[in-house]
Amino acid sequence: MLTIKVPADNSQFYCETRNHLGSQNSSVTQLDGMYPPKNTSLSVSPSGSVVEGISVTLTCSSNANPAVKTYTWYRVNGSEGVIVGSGQSFTFNKIAINDSGQYYCEAENKHGVDNSTTTNIDVTYPPKNSSVSVSPSSSAIEGSSVTLTCSSNSNPPVGSYTWYRVNQEQVTEVGSSRMLTIKVPADNSQFYCETRNHLGSQNSSVTQLDGMYPPKNTSLSVSPSGSVVEGISVTLTCSSNANPAVKTYTWYRVNGSEGVIVGSGRSFTFNKIAINDSGQYYCEAENKHGVDNSTTTNIDVTFAPKILPSSRCIRTDDQINCTCESHGNPSPKVEWRLAEQPVNHFTNTVIREPMGSTGLRSSLTTHQSQEDTPTLVCLSTNSVGSSSLQFCTQCLGNHQGLGKNTEVIEGQVSLPIFITAIFVSALMTALICALLFLLRVWDPSFTVLRGHYKYYDSDVGMNLVPSSGERTQDPPAAEEDKYANSMIPSQARRQGRKQDLEAPNPGPKPLPSSKAISETDRTSQPSPIADTATDPGEGTAKNEGDDVFYSSVIWKKKKWMKMKNEGSVDRGRVASSGSYLEEEMCVLGNVGRQRISKVLEMDNLQFL
Repeated sequence: MLTIKVPADNSQFYCETRNHLGSQNSSVTQLDGMYPPKNTSLSVSPSGSVVEGISVTLTCSSNANPAVKTYTWYRVNGSEGVIVGSGQSFTFNKIAINDSGQYYCEAENKHGVDNSTTTNIDVTYPPKNSSVSVSPSSSAIEGSSVTLTCSSNSNPPVGSYTWYRVNQEQVTEVGSSRMLTIKVPADNSQFYCETRNHLGSQNSSVTQLDGMYPPKNTSLSVSPSGSVVEGISVTLTCSSNANPAVKTYTWYRVNGSEGVIVGSGRSFTFNKIAINDSGQYYCEAENKHGVDNSTTTNIDVTFAPKILPSSRCIRTDDQINCTCESHGNPSPKVEWRLAEQPVNHFTNTVIREPMGSTGLRSSLTTHQSQEDTPTLVCLSTNSVGSSSLQFCTQCLGNHQGLGKNTEVIEGQVSLPIFITAIFVSALMTALICALLFLLRVWDPSFTVLRGHYKYYDSDVGMNLVPSSGERTQDPPAAEEDKYANSMIPSQARRQGRKQDLEAPNPGPKPLPSSKAISETDRTSQPSPIADTATDPGEGTAKNEGDDVFYSSVIWKKKKWMKMKNEGSVDRGRVASSGSYLEEEMCVLGNVGRQRISKVLEMDNLQFL
């Protein structure tokens, strides 16, 4: 008998028996020593680091009797293991990055369990999720410093970093470390980094530095460009480079050494530009970081010449001195036309004087006698149009001559057509006036009222009709014209009226003959009469040389005819051609003489 402890190595035993006759061995007997798993281990295939995406197998081995019944796989998570599988082998068909970690296996039979040691699964891969971060911010003032940091996820870690700068289509290498410190550029350049390990490389996305700066390169454009014609629409546009974008645009007009605000907004429009809009303009662009002004731009408004009211003519004994002042842009040219012909510079004197950059004064001295009254025109022209002024040489005397001012814009009616139109209009007006005059004379409704003709003490007295009753005799047959030119004080006039109302009607006075007023008497009367707008009798004559009105008054008598029917007092006699006053006037300021025919109260003459 042999008493032993069952060994762990499954040893075999046999015994030998012997006597004096001999010996014999028994058959071998193996002791089946049962025990829990032990020497449990884990193997990885392929061994070592594994590249992402390949197939990886983990195998568990253990010594046990009876044999291991159950294998369990664990992944270490902190201080404990998390079951991830079972079986003697555990396979990752396409191992992923997140499969990296520590693993172990557990072997179990009915006598106990045993764990293997932990094994690390290292999944390697090229750089992933590369990115760039900017400190303190990607939006920074132009010229300030910022730090760019490149980040990437890779196994093994990134072996090298490379920085690139993109400017339009050009790419430039600017660094080779994980961090890059630069000054914020003004051109909003873009940056990215490249990460690399032995398995591959990856570029980060592009990062743009938002370099903020005040407005710069501010400029002004004008549409239409160049000189602009008065009356058209003109638009000024302001452009500027700024980050952030321009918040406010302000428009200025140069006034001396400073600018005067005239508008706001990116565009400034003159709907109908005027002459006084000419000048220098500039715009101001502003954002939260500062302001910038454009250079000044000159707006040159062109316009047709305009002849100024100060233009005039003065006549002396043997010559006419005229001045024509014109204003236009471009600066106008002035031409004198005498009797519709250009002035001959050999016999006439013309002096031209500039009046600033857009004005011209032209003086003409021409030798003309008092009897010569040619038409005199000042014609001013430039590239935009023309303007003319015709002087009234008949009205000059020693006074200023005025005329009609005409302007012709380029593309409109020319001066000859305009003058022709004036002539036709004047002719039509004369014809209409002649027709009205004939109607006045021949219309029976224009009868001479019968009544008492009253007159006051004056140089001339006339009696045209009886004061009452039917006419018993025809008016005097004398056909001489009677001239009246009197200046009666208002007081005498009022007294005459009062006496006439109080005294009985003495009947008609005898009509004085034309000899009552001699040629000497008429010439002795004052020629210039007072301005009698309010009371003709209270005025006084102006001094010689002042602006006055000259007039002569003619009263013409008419024959009377008896009608067959004398029963009506009012219709007994009708003027054959009417009675009328004819007044000839040469009024300063009118182009010519004009005759006025009318029946009215003239100074001391009154009809009742």
